[in-house]
Amino acid sequence: MPENDYPTLLRLFAHVPDAIIQKVAEFAVRENWGDNLQVLSIYMDYNFEIAREQGLLKFAKDDSYCLWRVGHLVSTDGQPITVLFMKNRLENRQPFVATFVFKGESFEVSLGSASATTVREKAPKAPKYKYPKYRSDYKLQFNFDHYLRDHESRIREILPNLTPYQRFLVLYGAVTTAHRIDAQVAVPQWYRDKNAEAGGYKWLLPLRFNDPDTSLRPDLVAAIDPDETNKEYLVRTLLPPDYAYANARAVISSIDAKISQWI
Repeated sequence: MPENDYPTLLRLFAHVPDAIIQKVAEFAVRENWGDNLQVLSIYMDYNFEIAREQGLLKFAKDDSYCLWRVGHLVSTDGQPITVLFMKNRLENRQPFVATFVFKGESFEVSLGSASATTVREKAPKAPKYKYPKYRSDYKLQFNFDHYLRDHESRIREILPNLTPYQRFLVLYGAVTTAHRIDAQVAVPQWYRDKNAEAGGYKWLLPLRFNDPDTSLRPDLVAAIDPDETNKEYLVRTLLPPDYAYANARAVISSIDAKISQWI
């Protein structure tokens, strides 16, 4: 499963020690966060971006600290999980440092001053995931050279003993079928290109070549980029399910049956 290979908005905003991510995982209802908590790390990156976009970061009046609710994650007793960022005292670094993780609707924030001042705070609001409706009436645009040549080994592993033309036919049929039954299979994701200033909602279509049972792990997942102006969907690439899981989990309030078998 690939990690983000560029500075995310969260990592530009604050230094986030591994211990903070580990503490979030410890507090949250247990689920599979992948090797080295990579899925959780991406979940936090993208939910921070969404929270900032929706004005849900809660700053102190003097900007000495900031509170951020970690998406829709809750503890085993249903309490929200909040990260505290304190102003970074080091120069030429991120403006804040993640220093503490709270669970609960309210908590005491210690300002760390000589007088040991504390402030009673409430957990910020959770974000609203406002993804658009999937449009099965949109035309699909393909890039088969990318799927069949740039990722030949990936496709050959899933579809062995076939000629390139046969693989083309199978892929075309699988994607167009998934596109037509979108209500049953389409999954939203949050995706930010490394050259973009912000991310946005896009789509994933699970592809199954041997068994149409939607409860089973898909063979591949098509990443779909919308072109609203031309009413088209670009089938950008085809991914192994575990590669696609983290971006989908980032904008799903809880573990969804549609993606539970992807990882």
